[in-house]
Amino acid sequence: MNDAEAAIEAMRDPTDAMTTCAQEGVAALIENDPNDIQCDLAEEGAALGLLGLMKGISEEFWCAGWMSDLEFSLWQAKPGKHYGQGIITERQAELLRLLSEECGGWWFYGDAGPKFIRTEDWLKKIAQRP
Repeated sequence: MNDAEAAIEAMRDPTDAMTTCAQEGVAALIENDPNDIQCDLAEEGAALGLLGLMKGISEEFWCAGWMSDLEFSLWQAKPGKHYGQGIITERQAELLRLLSEECGGWWFYGDAGPKFIRTEDWLKKIAQRP
């Protein structure tokens, strides 16, 4: 396992400090000292950015920290698409795609909250969905 893979693997552990802080959203980063967040790789920063964007869209459009099936809806997000009380902008759709590509994965809601998953595993999860 190379350094990038090890770092992403560490993000899958909900007890990891970076993931725990990321799960609290961007507001937690603003309220707390942003220097407490350590990203050794751009890939890690992209994963945190992706999580923040997904949770932000959920909260803004649905008043929910993680709307049911958020991960599936945002994976298919297209500019101009109505979602909850809002409309997905071209910039939001592009950022979702770019951040996912940069970190090589996606976030889904697991048993203990948002969990990071590699893109190839996410595609398998989508294929198994009824």
